Amino acid sequence: MAISSNATGPWNTGSTWVGGAVPGIGDAVTILAAHTVTLDGACVAQSVTVAGVLTCSTSVNSSLTTQTFITETASATTPYVFDVSSSPTVTCTIAVNASSSTTAANQRMTLAGDTGCTFKGWHRTRKTSLVTPLVAGVSTSCTVLDATGWQQGDEIVFGTTDDYANPPHHDTVVLTNVTGNDIAWTGAVTYGHVAEGSVGNP
Repeated sequence: MAISSNATGPWNTGSTWVGGAVPGIGDAVTILAAHTVTLDGACVAQSVTVAGVLTCSTSVNSSLTTQTFITETASATTPYVFDVSSSPTVTCTIAVNASSSTTAANQRMTLAGDTGCTFKGWHRTRKTSLVTPLVAGVSTSCTVLDATGWQQGDEIVFGTTDDYANPPHHDTVVLTNVTGNDIAWTGAVTYGHVAEGSVGNP
């Protein structure tokens, strides 16, 4: 069934849509040029065509799953605005072609060359270095140079600082506490790591 937006509003609110019904998994959705529709929780559709703006909540986790494609019209200037950079815990997930169609046109989320978009998540330092060394079998905490955006539950990798180790002496830990650039985990590291060794938060 084809469903068009009726007004600017949340995806999961009936009044946002012509007919007053929230789109379902079999519906071909069109967001009209004058409207901004905000993903708020789990949202589904057969397909989505954006002439206005499709955005996401900045306060709750949201997702959009389509059975086929997401695309924008030629008139759309900024069709996609997905910005959750203000919160370390809010996420927005977009999944296309949940039907696993083999038709190439269904396997895409398009963006024309003359349109704009925003895709932003919480900023997190991906690679930094040790300030304090780690002692094998002892260390359960340390200070790193930059832990911006790190939080409890992140998986951290301490790279080998022994160039001749075979296999390389990597350690992987899950953070239990982050205070500034000081981090902690449960269970001592297996290998020693010298100051200025590489640390990754993938």
